[in-house]
Amino acid sequence: SDPASNPDIKKVFQILESCKKDGLYSIFSNPSFEVWFVLHFRNAPFGMTAVQMKQCLKGLLRDRCADYSETVDIYDDILSMQEDALRRARSLHKSQKEVHDTVYSHECNPYTDIFHFIDHMEKIKREGPHYVRCSGHHGGRMRR
Repeated sequence: SDPASNPDIKKVFQILESCKKDGLYSIFSNPSFEVWFVLHFRNAPFGMTAVQMKQCLKGLLRDRCADYSETVDIYDDILSMQEDALRRARSLHKSQKEVHDTVYSHECNPYTDIFHFIDHMEKIKREGPHYVRCSGHHGGRMRR
């Protein structure tokens, strides 16, 4: 989204930043969540609209999932490429942070930080079901 199509977007970004202080995290992708899927195949193209990014993904999935639409589950089709996507997402994050004051910005396009969530889920899998990461008032880690 951008300020022209969503005048409250800066307020949303401020809310996302303030939620971090309370230990609440979100997954942010710009221009759309499809950035994450595109990263399974290649670096995401810069400056696309959400519609263009979806079309890019549709082209990349043509051989793997010809009937792709936003409601089609492509998890199994792209899972084998997840490590490449994680590497590309981390690299994209690093390069966008070097250019922009914050990644919560409509100028930061393309971008996704889903790799933080996946890293967290992998840590839970490694450390077992008792691992819970806490922040804010509790800090550190908590075991049930």
